Amino acid sequence: MIIRNKVKIRKKTYKKNGKQYVTYYVSLSSKLSKILEKFEKLRDVEIVTDKGKFMLPEVNLFVNTKRVNYKTMEKIPIYSFTIPKRIAKELVESGIKKVEVIVDVPNP
Repeated sequence: MIIRNKVKIRKKTYKKNGKQYVTYYVSLSSKLSKILEKFEKLRDVEIVTDKGKFMLPEVNLFVNTKRVNYKTMEKIPIYSFTIPKRIAKELVESGIKKVEVIVDVPNP
């Protein structure tokens, strides 16, 4: 199954041992949470922009935050993965904030 999702590149800064670090990540849609909850890693992830595309051989998924469905009071996880700093800086410096992520997920 192929998943296509337009996402925004997000930046998180944090301090550790007195140094400041920067991480870039993208959050996938909450509609995909049922599919992605079975996976810890995704293989062959493509990041597509107007200027080109980048291949990531493997990414680790993590739960960034949880959204609440107020009709059922169910907490829906929102999965994210980090982008390598080299690729993220190149995209951000060229003014690109939104990208399309294409993932080929094996059928469960």
